[in-house]
Amino acid sequence: MTRGFGMVAASLLLVMTGARAAEPPALAKVGHILVVFEENRSFDNMFGLFPGADGIANAIYRPKQVDREGRVYATLPQPIDSNLKPRGPDPRFPANLANAPFLMEPYVSLEAKSGNLIHEFYREQMQINGGRMDKFVAYTDSAGLVMGYF
Repeated sequence: MTRGFGMVAASLLLVMTGARAAEPPALAKVGHILVVFEENRSFDNMFGLFPGADGIANAIYRPKQVDREGRVYATLPQPIDSNLKPRGPDPRFPANLANAPFLMEPYVSLEAKSGNLIHEFYREQMQINGGRMDKFVAYTDSAGLVMGYF
């Protein structure tokens, strides 16, 4: 499924429980800390709709995706399906997705295969773009698929 070693992202989920005595108020409700390693997936891709998460609902306040020259995409490029030989646009997705995160289930079920996103450390650094988080589409081999979530 993956080429090379792949990228692994870690997400922290705080499980809230009842307050404990003698703990600072900010940590009083934290009962457990879970670390979830997600290969080749973002937090929003898997947990963006999780109740209480800083996820998809806040994505409207994030910058739009830009191309390698910094120009804002009018729409996302059509997702690429790496399972096709040769790889090419995935006909299950429209060619005019809004330049924003999008729900994948209207196009691909959870059970179906979608394209495999490239995962290389240095490419990820270019996608992060100095913290602007606006070049994920520009530096992927899956086009708009990188903005999809379940």
